[in-house]
Amino acid sequence: MIGREPRTQDEQDGIVSESQTARGSLLNGVSSVVSTGLGFLLVIVITRTYGADDTGVFFGVIALFAMVATAAKLGTETALVLLVARFRSKRSNRSIREALVSAVAPVLVISVLAAVVLFLMAGPLSSVFSDDRAQSFADVLRALAPFLPAWAIGLVLLGATRGAGTMVPTAVGLQLVQPIAQIVLVLIAANQNWKLSSLAVAWGAPLVVTALIAFAGLLPFLRVSDAEPAVDRAEIWRELWIFAGPRGLAGTLQVSLDRVGILLIGALATSTAAGQWAAISRLIGVAQRSFHAVGQALNPRLSSLAHRNDWPAVGRVFDQITLATVAALTPAVLALVFFPKSALDIFGGTEFEAASRPLVIAAVATFASIAFAHVDNVLLMAGRSSTALIDTAAALITTIVLDLVLVPPFGLEGAAVAMAIGVLVYRGSAAVQIARWFQIRPLSRSVLMVSGMGLVSVGGVMLIGRLVAGDRLGVAIVSGLISVGVYASVLFTKRQSIGIQMSFDLP
Repeated sequence: MIGREPRTQDEQDGIVSESQTARGSLLNGVSSVVSTGLGFLLVIVITRTYGADDTGVFFGVIALFAMVATAAKLGTETALVLLVARFRSKRSNRSIREALVSAVAPVLVISVLAAVVLFLMAGPLSSVFSDDRAQSFADVLRALAPFLPAWAIGLVLLGATRGAGTMVPTAVGLQLVQPIAQIVLVLIAANQNWKLSSLAVAWGAPLVVTALIAFAGLLPFLRVSDAEPAVDRAEIWRELWIFAGPRGLAGTLQVSLDRVGILLIGALATSTAAGQWAAISRLIGVAQRSFHAVGQALNPRLSSLAHRNDWPAVGRVFDQITLATVAALTPAVLALVFFPKSALDIFGGTEFEAASRPLVIAAVATFASIAFAHVDNVLLMAGRSSTALIDTAAALITTIVLDLVLVPPFGLEGAAVAMAIGVLVYRGSAAVQIARWFQIRPLSRSVLMVSGMGLVSVGGVMLIGRLVAGDRLGVAIVSGLISVGVYASVLFTKRQSIGIQMSFDLP
């Protein structure tokens, strides 16, 4: 954490240490759990107040907004994680400041232009993505567009703080303050029955606060001593954009891969179907948010090790983080497989229960992908951003083509199959690549054992509960509690043979 005395040689050298990674993972993990819970509450409030139809419009706009904002970041968020960590190891605040200027200035210009375009083109875009609710879609998009620069700049600055070795701005700003402010404002909007455009302003305003928190976290690194030598601005610019260029496109494609479903469903089906997909996406998002949160804390450590070409250590860190991810997420994901109706009931109304079968398909695909949750982090921190770009493009094209083919005849079931195959293409490609180039096996014996134990212990208990008492919320809760206890007991008993570390220190 910024401000304390270094305690290890790695920290004295500016390298992100294992203990820092562990503390960052813990802080980010806890805050991510809280953030995910608040995100669920946000969606529940919106769905129960506005219904599936308006929910589809609202989250369709947010999907488009997120895709454009990610493109406007130009890949600088991840590039700054890499460069700031490197410059910090050299104790060069001047280089950090130059990297920030090189990144933020273009992002600010592009994000402002993008916001103007979204505002002016809201009408034509709404006719493409929400033909049955075009006017509402356009109104929400115009209300949200002014907040796009704050989101883009905030995320770029948060990337720099993670490179500086602290997860505090991300955990506190992005995952606590922002969602808390959003849920408070959205609750006010729902209570006052505000229209959708006002709801969009309530959701967007906290993005400005997150950007300010991120900037505050970087202030210690903006102070430059006169004793520091001059830096080569052109070289810093070149390093930044060599990495950020392909990463910017890859990041845009990645967010598009996550969000394109709701837009295509709104265009190819109805706003109600898009609202149902929004509910499915939020449930599946528990796993995806966890992947992302752990990966953010993991990236600086992987970057340090990859920079030294210490691939055996990269493999050990990767394996332990994957084990923890599989163990933590297996019960939640399998609960969606066995109790989909109960999960969807929280959003209110029978119109959401109709999405049970698509949710099962999406949950099965998510369970299969947990073991590959962090393969893309290894590629990125090894500097293979171009490879990640190709993987993401292939997955996005696959998903879009399958959506176009499957959604018209099969509806949400077709969208779920398209999503599942897209995930397989993306994570499967990265898994093969890190195995070939770095001799890192994603499906290690330990990971397979933990996955298998979870499938048998958690899945077995939940299957019995479902067969005996049906898909009801009370049954889901009781089965979940029992299965977690059984799974935890099995893991603890077999911890030595599996190789699970019973501390926060990574190998």
